[in-house]
Amino acid sequence: LVKVDVFPISIDYELFNDAGDKNEVIKIRDSFRAKFKDKKIIFSVDRLDYTKGVYSRLKAFEFFLKKHPAYMGKVVFILVVVPSRDSISKYAERKKMIDEFIGNFNSGIGTIDWQPIIYQYNNLEFDELAAMYTVCDLALITPLRDGMNLVAKEFVASRKDRKGVLVLSSMTGAARELTDALIINPNDIEEIAERIKEGLEMNEAEQARSLMTMQQRIRQYDVNAWSEDFLTQLKWIKEKQKEFEVKFIDAETNNLIIDKYRSSSKRLFLLDYDGTLVSFSSLPNMASPQAGLLELLKDLADDEKNTVFIISGRDSNTLEKWLGHLPVNIIAEHGAKIRLEDNIWEAQVRSSVKWRDEIASIMDIYVKRCVNSFVEMKEFSVAWHYRNANKEQGKLRATELYTQLEGFVKNLGLQIVTGNKVMEVRDHGINKGVATTKILHRDHYDFILACGDDTTDEDMFRELANRDEAYTIKIGQEASFAKYNLYTPQMVISLLEKLRDTQKEKKHTQILLNE
Repeated sequence: LVKVDVFPISIDYELFNDAGDKNEVIKIRDSFRAKFKDKKIIFSVDRLDYTKGVYSRLKAFEFFLKKHPAYMGKVVFILVVVPSRDSISKYAERKKMIDEFIGNFNSGIGTIDWQPIIYQYNNLEFDELAAMYTVCDLALITPLRDGMNLVAKEFVASRKDRKGVLVLSSMTGAARELTDALIINPNDIEEIAERIKEGLEMNEAEQARSLMTMQQRIRQYDVNAWSEDFLTQLKWIKEKQKEFEVKFIDAETNNLIIDKYRSSSKRLFLLDYDGTLVSFSSLPNMASPQAGLLELLKDLADDEKNTVFIISGRDSNTLEKWLGHLPVNIIAEHGAKIRLEDNIWEAQVRSSVKWRDEIASIMDIYVKRCVNSFVEMKEFSVAWHYRNANKEQGKLRATELYTQLEGFVKNLGLQIVTGNKVMEVRDHGINKGVATTKILHRDHYDFILACGDDTTDEDMFRELANRDEAYTIKIGQEASFAKYNLYTPQMVISLLEKLRDTQKEKKHTQILLNE
């Protein structure tokens, strides 16, 4: 059992929210304000990495000044690039490209008392970073591709004064949380330029509203909440995995089942057929029961304490032909039809099955695409078998078929069931779990044995999961809702034979005692 989830990593909110009150930070911030007292400050900090979009950011700032020349001399762009992998030639080339652009740009439009871009290629100390976060008018964060980008969260958390604007790339993970930022496409230079203008002209009330909303989100899900959430979910999934641990029946469990069977007075058997009572065959019609199995089922069913159900995905005609002469109950097509001992078959599906031909025609396409696969048309369902196909090709075509069928069945009240090398389409609400519920309502049982090998049997196992009197067995090594596992159908037969023989031994002992 695997859990896939999203845990958006966060920051130490209080650390950054309180940083602006530190004396060291206040001194650095005051020095910036004195130096740029009549200018708007745009701030960016990023590693030297082609994914960070630093060059595009510079081009966008250039476009902004060209399109809005009124900001000439009234805005500075403080850009800090943190060294990263600059020993690698491609990174060194990128640094050279950035250096040359800034040099040409500043010399081209700058003046003696105004440099449009203030550039530092170095690390920032924490106090310097906090001072820049709290003094700038706009934080410009525009990676072409990124993970979370904690810089965006740090900036938002730092603004205790609730002033400043965040322009944020839609390609960051933070953009999914900080939706009140000015979100941009980092590949659209014109859009970045317009958002810079919008941010610099945003009134303080709007700035405060935006920052307050984003701060609330980060405060609620800070790094402590993130770690707690992550570890809680990890603990939960490990506990769930323990419930699904494969537990093969050992001698002790085997004896426990036999003892419980011997002492019980009302027993229920729920037995799948293919892969449970008989091994799989290359063709479905080759899996007919042998004389020994038929005798075993008859012996179990003849015991007045036992109620035996064969609960299969096969069609009713085949099950009737193979098992109809036995005193057992039969459920066909996962619950679509039921026959109680010597009675007639009763359909549990009331809706039309006109859809079968269309489903079969789709599956026929995949028969042509996947050698040795075939379609089985049942009374209430259609199945595509690929047991005999090449393993890799079968898996690939099964994925493609599932995707195609998914769109088709969505509005038809149908469901797609994937089993052991088979994909079946049937009415929604028809499954072995529903069938099991109906059976349990018929009587009260103090011993239940349910065996199955496929994903279609999981509904049955799930229905019986909380019943102490139920012994559920998955055939195979896969994790399951079943309490126990057995390797092969032969081992199931062996267990059933032991239960039958136990009862015979008990009767024989009773006869001797009476004599």
